[in-house]
Amino acid sequence: FSQFMAEYALVSIINMERNYPVVHASQAQGFWNKSDLTRNYRCLNELKIGILGVGQMGKCTAKIFKSLGSEVFGLVSSTREPSDSIDKYFVPAELPELLSSVDYLVNILPATPDTDQILGGGILSNCENVGFVNIGRGNVIKEDEIIEALENGWLRGAALDVFNVEPLPSESKLWSHPKVTITPHVAGESRAQDIAECFVTNLNKFDSGEDLDCVVNWDRLY
Repeated sequence: FSQFMAEYALVSIINMERNYPVVHASQAQGFWNKSDLTRNYRCLNELKIGILGVGQMGKCTAKIFKSLGSEVFGLVSSTREPSDSIDKYFVPAELPELLSSVDYLVNILPATPDTDQILGGGILSNCENVGFVNIGRGNVIKEDEIIEALENGWLRGAALDVFNVEPLPSESKLWSHPKVTITPHVAGESRAQDIAECFVTNLNKFDSGEDLDCVVNWDRLY
């Protein structure tokens, strides 16, 4: 599951960095487009990636980007020292600094009272032409605020898999926005074989008195 989520983030960032929406539109028009729009892109090892939420999925995502040479920042609830995959950790009070430091932002936060509107209220004005990938939950920002951030140049594009209301209403302006890619909450599907494997692993750990994997903390709601 974590690998699926990380790969969604990776392909979304490559798509935005290489401006594939423009490439696809040019192909549809039969246009050999070698303008700056399709030629001005960076390598992954030149990019700074911010990951909001560094749990199991966030760690997997960070590991992949770090292995490709990216500088990786993580948002967590309490202060931590840098790790193998995270160059610097930020706490929520430092979110504006994180936003001003990255080229791409990947949200993997769960839906809790603490994460409601964490990217709303104009805080994205700290960004400058940042790509946004949301594979966590839609509660972190309202859809009209995403559009505002795109139109103001705070965001360069958005790959969105989760929303405040699902299915996303057909009248939403996000559907037709040229800088938005929408997927129907399929970034990481829970496959039967993966669930069965996790169950067997945890059953063996339970029998051996070991700590279980993928445990939910009901006080934290994730």
